[in-house]
Amino acid sequence: MQPEHLERLARCRLFSGLAPGELTAAVLDATVVEVAAGETIFGEGEESRRAYVVLSGEVGIRTHVLDGQQETLPFRPILVKLGVGEVFGEFALLDAEPRSAEASATIASTLCVLDADWLTALAGRRSSIAYKVMRNMTVALVARLRATNDKLRGALEYGWKASGLDKA
Repeated sequence: MQPEHLERLARCRLFSGLAPGELTAAVLDATVVEVAAGETIFGEGEESRRAYVVLSGEVGIRTHVLDGQQETLPFRPILVKLGVGEVFGEFALLDAEPRSAEASATIASTLCVLDADWLTALAGRRSSIAYKVMRNMTVALVARLRATNDKLRGALEYGWKASGLDKA
């Protein structure tokens, strides 16, 4: 792993609180990949056991949008754009369920790839580091869940008002 990649990973929420030696040990088995602009990293519904950290570039997360008849609409809006130091696909480290969204590079990007075997190996080799990584992952997922709850609440309030039910 190149020194500039380690510097970027050190600022990543997933590796927060790790000493430099711990970070180096944590990413010992990680790989780095280059992704072209527009390239799909993974598709919605695919099976995978990998998470990614953006080392450079930007990644867009999309999902299918259904109309009121359960038909997929012809567009797939970007739900969120992720930049340097942000993690995506981390559900795959925790379960074996299909991907809930698609990830693609919006510009040429460099990604650190972390797979479930990486996490298992880290837990066997350095359990204290694995604990810190898992705790950081949990905190990040809880923050995302809270943000999603806020967005859902806003959407429900909007729908309630738009339908006139708030005046009933």
